[in-house]
Amino acid sequence: MNITPILEREKKALILPLTVYKELEKLANSPDYCKRKHPDNPMLNTLAIRACKVIIIMQRAHLIDIFADPDDGDFADNVFLHVFTKKRMQFDILLITQDRGLANEAMNLGKDTRAVKVPKKILVRRIDKNGFLKKFFDSKQQKNSSSVEVVSEEIPINERFAFTKEIVQIEGNLPVSKIPTAGEDVIAVRNNTQRQIRLLEELGAGGEGSVYKTNMAGFVAKIYKPEKITRMRYEKLQLMLTKDINCAGVCFPVALILNQRSEFVGYLMQAAKGRDLGKSIFMPMLLSKYFPQWNKIDTVQLCVTILQKLKYLHDRNVILGDINPYNILVVSPTEVYFVDTDSYQVEGFICPVGMPIFTAPELHKKNSQYGLRTLGNENFAVATLLFMIMLPGKPPYAMPDGGGIVENIVNGEFSYPLGELKTGKAPKGPWRYCWSHLIYKIKETFYETFWRDGAFHDEKKRPGSGHWLRLFEYYLELLKNGKLEAQDDESIKIFPSRLKKDKNKTYARCILCNKEYEEERLEHGICRDCLNDGEKYTCEKCGCEMIYTNYQRYIKHAKRYEICRDCFEKKNTIYQRIKCKDCGKTFEITYGEKDFYDSKSMSLPVRCEECRKKPRVTSTHSSSTTQRNVPTQQKTTTYTSPPESSSKKSGWCFITTAVCEYLGKPDDCFELTTLRDFRDNWLANQIGGKEDIREYYRIAPLIVERLAISEEKHCLYGRIYSEYIEPCLEDILHGRNECCRKRYHEMVDMLRQKLSINFIESEDHLDE
Repeated sequence: MNITPILEREKKALILPLTVYKELEKLANSPDYCKRKHPDNPMLNTLAIRACKVIIIMQRAHLIDIFADPDDGDFADNVFLHVFTKKRMQFDILLITQDRGLANEAMNLGKDTRAVKVPKKILVRRIDKNGFLKKFFDSKQQKNSSSVEVVSEEIPINERFAFTKEIVQIEGNLPVSKIPTAGEDVIAVRNNTQRQIRLLEELGAGGEGSVYKTNMAGFVAKIYKPEKITRMRYEKLQLMLTKDINCAGVCFPVALILNQRSEFVGYLMQAAKGRDLGKSIFMPMLLSKYFPQWNKIDTVQLCVTILQKLKYLHDRNVILGDINPYNILVVSPTEVYFVDTDSYQVEGFICPVGMPIFTAPELHKKNSQYGLRTLGNENFAVATLLFMIMLPGKPPYAMPDGGGIVENIVNGEFSYPLGELKTGKAPKGPWRYCWSHLIYKIKETFYETFWRDGAFHDEKKRPGSGHWLRLFEYYLELLKNGKLEAQDDESIKIFPSRLKKDKNKTYARCILCNKEYEEERLEHGICRDCLNDGEKYTCEKCGCEMIYTNYQRYIKHAKRYEICRDCFEKKNTIYQRIKCKDCGKTFEITYGEKDFYDSKSMSLPVRCEECRKKPRVTSTHSSSTTQRNVPTQQKTTTYTSPPESSSKKSGWCFITTAVCEYLGKPDDCFELTTLRDFRDNWLANQIGGKEDIREYYRIAPLIVERLAISEEKHCLYGRIYSEYIEPCLEDILHGRNECCRKRYHEMVDMLRQKLSINFIESEDHLDE
C-alpha cells in the first residue's frame, strides 16, 4: 500500500535476490518444516504464502525484479554482504534489517578499513514497532539506552545537543543597572562577535518582559524584566547559542542582548508574525473569520508544516516541553512561527512551564510536570496538538458527562471510537463528524496513543514527530489527488455535516438544507437539524420568542400557535366564578373563555354549562316577542338529546377527536360546548334537525375509525378545525345558524369522500 505508489511514480522496481525468493518458496511449500524449525511462529507458513503471492503480483506489474548473480551463494545474507563489498567504494550504503546476525556482519564490514580507506560508509538500521529506523545496540548499550532518545547520527554534531538525565540547577539573579527600552542602543553578542543594534517600537509585553522591533531587518529583541534576569537563564541561552539551529519559522535565540554596560538583558531572535493557534484555529468562529477559504487540505498541510519543524528540533535533541497553542503563530498552512523558544528544554536545562492539557499522564501521576521531560513525554503533547487541529480546539480527553480533562488523561479515558472499539461517550455532532472523516491510519494512531490500553499509550512507545509526519503527508496526498473527495464530498470540509459514508447505506439530500445524510436518518426527506429549526415569531399575548418548527409544519401538519405555552396554560386557569342564573350553582370562567367573549364583544355567560345545554321549550302561551323568532310548527316541539355519554363521546365524537387530539383541548372546551348547545337548542328544533343528528350518530364511529388509521389524519384534523369548526363557531356567534348547518353537512360529505365511506358500510357498522 505504501511503497507501490512511490515505485509507480518514480518508475522504479525493487530488486529481489533469487535466494530470498527461494527461501520464501521453501517456507510456503513446507508447513511441516516451518512448524519444526520455527515453533514460536505459527503464522510463518501463511505469511510466506502471502508474500509469494504479493511478489508475483508486483513482478507482473514490473515493480519487482528477481535478480540472480553467480557469486551470490546459497543464502540471502551472502547476497547483501557480496553486494556491499562490491559497491562500498562507489556508494554510501544503508541496510535495513531485523536480523541481528546480518546487522553485525554489515557493521563489521563498515568498520573494516584494512584494505583501503574510503569516504563512503555503511549504515545499519532496524525498524521499531512505530515504523522508525533505529540503530542496533549490543546488549549492554540496549540496557542503558532508551530507543526514543536516540538522535540520528546524520545530524551534524554542531547542530545536536547532548542527551542527559542530570538537571542543571543554578541559583541567583544577575545584577543589572539599566533595562533598555524603545529608542535605545543595545549590543548583540555571539561567538565573541558584537554588533550594535537599536531597539525600535515595542511590539508586545508579557510576564517575562517585552519584545521590540530592531533596526536589523527580520529580527526582534526580547528584553527581560529585572527579576527574570537569572544566572540559569543566562547559562541556558549561552548553551543554546553553541549549536547552529537554523529552521525557518523557529525563532531560536541567535545572539545575547547586552545593555551599554555589557550587562545581560535579553536575546535576539527571528521576527515572527501571524495569529496564534489558540485564538484562531482552535476557535471555530475565529477560524472561519480569519481563514474563511480554508478546507481540510489546509489544516492537514498546517499539521505537516508544524511536524516538519518539530522533527527538526527533536532530531537535534531539543524538547519544547511547553507545546502551547499560543506560542505557535499561523500565517498560512505553509508559514508557521514558533515563539518563546528560550523556554525549550536543552540538555539539563528544563522547560519551567507547561499546560496541563498537553502534559503526559505519567507526569500528572508523578506530579513532576516541570522536571526533565523525555521525548516520550513530548510525543503525548504532539499527538494532542495534532488532534486539536483536526478537531479544531477540541481536546482529546474532553467528553460530555465525563470527568475532568486531567482526570481523563491520567485514566486514559479516550472516548472516540475505532471500528467496533467504542465507549459510547464520544461527543455527538460536529466533533464526532470530524473524527469520522479522518483516515483510518490516523484515527488508529490517535486511539492507540490516547486509550489506556492502546499499543502506543506507554511513554516509550508513543509515535513521534517523524511518524506523524509520514502519516499526515500521506493524508495530504489523498486529499490533494481527490481520492477522498471522490469517495465522500464531505471529506474535504473542516467541519463535515455528517458521519463518513458507509458503503452499505443509501444517502439522500435534505429537501430543506440540501445536505447529504443517511436516508434512514431523514424524515419525509428532512434532516433532524432542519426539523428542529423553523420560523421564529413572538407570542401575541406576552411577546416572548416562539418557533414554529419544520417538524410541526411538515410532519405533524400542526397549526402555528399564536400564543406561547405559558399563555396557553393560563387560558385554562380560572378567571372568575359565577352563580348560575337558572339553577343557582357556581360555575367557572377561564381566561381563555373570557378572551374569546371579549374578542366577540360579548358579555360573560350567566348560566352554567348544564343549564345552557337544556333545550328551551317554547309553549303556545309564550310572549309575542319570542313567537316571532320561532316557526309556528315548532313552537311546541321539545327535543331531548341522547344521554350524556352518547352526545359527547359518540354522536359528534369525530369533532371531539379533532379538537382534543389536534389542539390538545379538553372535552368540555368552549368550542365543543358551543357546538353542543347549537345542536341541542337550535338544530334539534328545526325541520329535519333530529334526522340530521341521528345521521351523525350513525356515521360518526366509522369516520373516527377511518381517521385513526388514515395516513392523512393530521392533515384532516387540521382541515376539520380550520375549514369547518372555526367557521361554524363564527356562524353561531353571529346568528348564521343555517350557514353553520350547511357547513356541517359539507364537512361530513368531505370526510366520507376522503375516507371512502359509503352508505352500505355505514349501515353495516351501525348493525354491528
